[in-house]
Amino acid sequence: MRVHITSLHGHASISTAQNAQQMIASVARDMGFNELSIYAYPVSVDSESELSKRLDGIVAGISHQDIVFVQFPTWNGMEFDKKLIYKLKLYNRLKLIIFVHDVIPLMFDGNYYLMDETIELFNLADALILPTAKMYERLKEAGLKNERVIFQQIWDFTHHLTLNKPSFKKIVHFAGQARKFEFCNNWHLDYVLRLYGSDAELKEGVNVQFRGWHNRDQLLLALSEGGFGLVWSENNFWSQYMTMNVSYKISTYLSAGIPIIARKGISNQQLIEENGLGIIVDSLEELNHVLSEMTEQRYQELVTNVEQFSYLLQNGYFTKKIFVDAIHAVQKK
Repeated sequence: MRVHITSLHGHASISTAQNAQQMIASVARDMGFNELSIYAYPVSVDSESELSKRLDGIVAGISHQDIVFVQFPTWNGMEFDKKLIYKLKLYNRLKLIIFVHDVIPLMFDGNYYLMDETIELFNLADALILPTAKMYERLKEAGLKNERVIFQQIWDFTHHLTLNKPSFKKIVHFAGQARKFEFCNNWHLDYVLRLYGSDAELKEGVNVQFRGWHNRDQLLLALSEGGFGLVWSENNFWSQYMTMNVSYKISTYLSAGIPIIARKGISNQQLIEENGLGIIVDSLEELNHVLSEMTEQRYQELVTNVEQFSYLLQNGYFTKKIFVDAIHAVQKK
């Protein structure tokens, strides 16, 4: 019996979806899993038989009674995902575990029509890995019957770099496509917002510094110089989604060794507060006040907490635990 995991390839290097899947797959390979590579391509160019042959190639190394983790979605579209999962279900006594990274019908306003098909696939799994209990409750409202669920809680962000010791700076870092976030273009705080992304058309403004795109190692080194990592959105639809999903940004900042600033209601709020990993605020106006009162002593307390917690993220321990828990769930009666 072998354990397999799918992993996405072929997206741009800035793709968070691809980076997350490949990081998860890297931890899995270290545990002895076999990787099933899935390449991004325009699925519509395939005929029915061509798609079937393509999927046959992906699953060629699988045998009956194996365990397969499917990182979902594949980002090749619902038709591809359905055909892949249906093909896996043809194997006798194969255990299918769907590791849900995103729920597209809840992620994008115009895609709710995909919910019934998404739930159908989730109900076919022998176990589900979902980001949070709140996501589970929302999916149950939509018809989810599968009760064998493991909760992710937080992303790992693995690396073996020697980083800087963060120094006390009232700088706010934001990694992402700034043009999608209104606050980046209307920053009115008394403290510097430092942007990292590929938005070449953005210009610096008052207290806004644009540092351009960094690869993951460069980004970690830059962040580790000190300051805070911001996870924020003023889009109500996206903010609601982030109460159910887990943000990759949070783990990026924590793995770099810096405390988090996040909006009240984010899915990781309890984890951040209980472990002293950062600041939870209702608004950017409140953040301005909190930063004005921040002392070096308090900042270093947060950094010490983050340093202890980030060891888990840097070494993949949350992912390893998820894998072990999921395998136990499908192998035990």
